Amino acid sequence: MSIFREQIVKRLTRSSEWPKFVKTIKKERGRCAICSKKKGLEGHHRLPFHLYPKLELDPANIIILCRRHHFIFGHLEYWKSYNTQIAETINYFKSLLKSRP
Repeated sequence: MSIFREQIVKRLTRSSEWPKFVKTIKKERGRCAICSKKKGLEGHHRLPFHLYPKLELDPANIIILCRRHHFIFGHLEYWKSYNTQIAETINYFKSLLKSRP
């Protein structure tokens, strides 16, 4: 990450509405978008918060994932990274699960 980008990320703070917002979204959707797990759910931004802070509380920008899948698919096993094709990745992985031997 560049020094400039690190400075931007450090200046961003979550909205005070974030905890309530993500709790509501988790309750509404109720399951991980990949494995349907009901516990350990987290909100993942399709377009990352540090690049698109105005979309932080946009329900269309949130995917609910369990902790494991949030790390693996949402961040490609590196918390400072993000998956630019998260929706496509989820659809592809779910199709693999449906057709597994």
